Amino acid sequence: MPQPSQPFSLDCTYPCPVCRQGSLQALVLTDAFACNFCRHILAAELEPQRVKLVDSLHPATWRWVGDRWLSATPKSAEESWLTWFAATFLAIVPASIVGIASYLFPPLPNQPGGSFSQVWAWLTLAAHLGIVAWLLGEHYQVLLYLRAKLRGLRRQWSGL
Repeated sequence: MPQPSQPFSLDCTYPCPVCRQGSLQALVLTDAFACNFCRHILAAELEPQRVKLVDSLHPATWRWVGDRWLSATPKSAEESWLTWFAATFLAIVPASIVGIASYLFPPLPNQPGGSFSQVWAWLTLAAHLGIVAWLLGEHYQVLLYLRAKLRGLRRQWSGL
């Protein structure tokens, strides 16, 4: 690891700004680094002292400040707000429609399965929450992080 306040160079190893678990090492004959934990490739820009994630759909850039990485990618509060609004809308609205329909058109009294419509509304909510959880996991790449974590644990256990 570089000493504190050391300038960015291809000769040193650095902590990975993506997973924060591995370390970045320079790739031979390139101006790029690779993480030994999450396996991401980052293009090095030595003059502005930053790295750019090149093997992902989400463009991300980090700036080296001598002892740690700072994100140089502007956070889009509007994108985050819109993502969570759409997720809430997708989960709540369909279940609300089914629940309101079961309230407006109740089953006939003394009929078997009278609470079916309410159960159906709860099942609709559960199914849509599952879909939203899956979509948010894909958006924030939770599975890639967990897969990298498991790979590191396997490597650690096989080394013992």
